[in-house]
Amino acid sequence: MKNDTSNITISKIEYHNLLAKITELDAKNQWLMEQLKLSKKRSGINLSRQTMSNWLITATENWLLPIYEKLKEKLLSCDVLHADETTLQVLREPGKTAQSKSYMWLYRTSGDADNPADDLRPIVLYEYQPSRSRKHPEAFLKYFKGYLHTDGYEAYHGLHENITVVGCSVSRTRHCSLRGESSMRV
Repeated sequence: MKNDTSNITISKIEYHNLLAKITELDAKNQWLMEQLKLSKKRSGINLSRQTMSNWLITATENWLLPIYEKLKEKLLSCDVLHADETTLQVLREPGKTAQSKSYMWLYRTSGDADNPADDLRPIVLYEYQPSRSRKHPEAFLKYFKGYLHTDGYEAYHGLHENITVVGCSVSRTRHCSLRGESSMRV
């Protein structure tokens, strides 16, 4: 493979080893990535941060996205799912200020659900979205049929007719205790 900043050709094995190292370093520490860049430069390979970033994007699209899609297919075939969302700050996101909220949506299988794949391991998937709009769980859960265990956030209610939303008693207890009510009220 040729990198985009030099005429030096590296082997596929070296490329895959570098890609694994870049992925590990990117998740841990940007400083370590800079050290890898300097180390490769001493070996005659001019490896820019942009090249490393592009390799990560390509690897994600080619290798990780198909795995994610297969896991999503298995997740949506279960009878019971859990869903939640949390805020996330993304710097330099097009069309948004750095102070804007973005969201990471979480969908997971239930430990007690029948899993048609006969796979006892839980599946937990995250999906980044720029907003907290109902359209996001609606799109993600388009082919889901079953019980969806969530907190009281309205976006989950009123999804298609094949989804039965069931509430979380922990959220109900917390909400009621904050208002001075009994959580036993129906």
